[in-house]
Amino acid sequence: MLEAVELAPNSHWEVDAEVETWFLVTEGEAAFDLTQVTVGEAMFVEGQRASVRTGDLGAKALLAYVASQPIPNLLLSRNGLPSKIVTGRFGDPSIDRRPRSAAPTRPWGMHS
Repeated sequence: MLEAVELAPNSHWEVDAEVETWFLVTEGEAAFDLTQVTVGEAMFVEGQRASVRTGDLGAKALLAYVASQPIPNLLLSRNGLPSKIVTGRFGDPSIDRRPRSAAPTRPWGMHS
C-alpha cells in the first residue's frame, strides 16, 4: 500500500507500525522520536510505535507498507484533541480508504 500524507506544521503524531512501514519525506521535515528526517530521507518502523513531530513547515510524505487495504489507525494524531473533534473537522480517515492507482493526498494535519 502506498499513501500520500500531509502533516500540518508543528503537529504531533504517532505511527503504530505492526508491519514493516516506510515513511519517505517529500517536503518539509519530521522528527521520529529523536531522529530528524528531511526531504529525500526515509524512516523504517516495524513492530513498535514511534512519536512523530513536524517542524514549522509541516511535512508531506509517502507512507508505504504491505497490506491489501489501508490501515486506518497507522497514523494517529497526538495534538491533545479527542479523536471525535479530529473526525468532526476532517472526516473519518477510515471511510472510503480503498486502494487507488494513484495515492491521494489527505489532510491529516491539524491547522490552527
